[in-house]
Amino acid sequence: ARAGRAAARLARRSAGAVIDTRHAGNRLADLAIRNSDGTPRGSPDVRADIVALADAAIARGEHPVIHIVHGSKTGLTLPALDDCAMLADRYGPHATLVVDACQLRITPAAVRAYLALGAIVLATGSKFAGGAPFSGFAFVPAKILRSAAPLSPGFANLSRRAEWPSGWPGRDSLTHSANPGLLLRLAGALFEIDRFLALPALRVAEILADFQTALQFHAAAAHLALLPAQPGPATGLATSLATIDLSRSRAHLDFDAAVALHRDLACGAAMPFRIGQPVRARRLGNDGLSATLRLALSMPMMVDHAALTRRASQARFDTELGTICAGIAGAANGHRALRSAA
Repeated sequence: ARAGRAAARLARRSAGAVIDTRHAGNRLADLAIRNSDGTPRGSPDVRADIVALADAAIARGEHPVIHIVHGSKTGLTLPALDDCAMLADRYGPHATLVVDACQLRITPAAVRAYLALGAIVLATGSKFAGGAPFSGFAFVPAKILRSAAPLSPGFANLSRRAEWPSGWPGRDSLTHSANPGLLLRLAGALFEIDRFLALPALRVAEILADFQTALQFHAAAAHLALLPAQPGPATGLATSLATIDLSRSRAHLDFDAAVALHRDLACGAAMPFRIGQPVRARRLGNDGLSATLRLALSMPMMVDHAALTRRASQARFDTELGTICAGIAGAANGHRALRSAA
């Protein structure tokens, strides 16, 4: 990372520096959502870890912010909604639940369920929505607005007045100026979201099932292993995403090799699917990190498939996923050979 970066309103900040000294004492605790072998952890176990940390924070007189992941980069949702409800009942106003649904692989019903628990839901108009990057937004329960503390001075470096709801405490201290770039990005994202939400639920389910069928077949044919996904029956839009574990595939690559492979694939010949950058999913026996690449549908892609007959959509998935799985396997084997030669 560069030594210095610009905040949203061009204020120079060192990477990792505190935006506002009022929050300098905040502490962060990380919880794994996968086991060391890459399998997803159980939701009750994740909830128990959260409870232990939150109880300790409250005992110190602190207010815990509980970060919940709905649709991680590798498709996991932890803790589950029922466990989130238990956390909301346990802590009430003494903790804040924030649901990270920034991949936007979440249904409107799930958003409403989280809001009913009093949780804030974060989302973006890029990624699954297929809109432009840097178009994030949040759904905030009305009761949080009524009890929110005024915005601290550091927020003047991050946002403008119009980017906060009318009536939010401290909003009037922010700069009153326009941000047409953000407005255009959000408008584009909302266009894609509206098109997707107009699709019949049955057709969406068919597209997801056909995507997974073709992917499983061609990944196996290319000797590509898939990272274990959410335990139990898949819900919502989780099946729009799959993660290839190249450390368990024939190439046996590590994370650094996957980064180089992703760069080559992203800059090379056009692929029918966007290939997601590697993510750190599990550790290898030599203290290295596993190699992963991700394949995912987007809202615009699903709208395109919905316009086809189901047979034509299946044929398109078969052709495109056959091409991309063979291409990934060939490129991975080539990287393996180069590393061995070196």
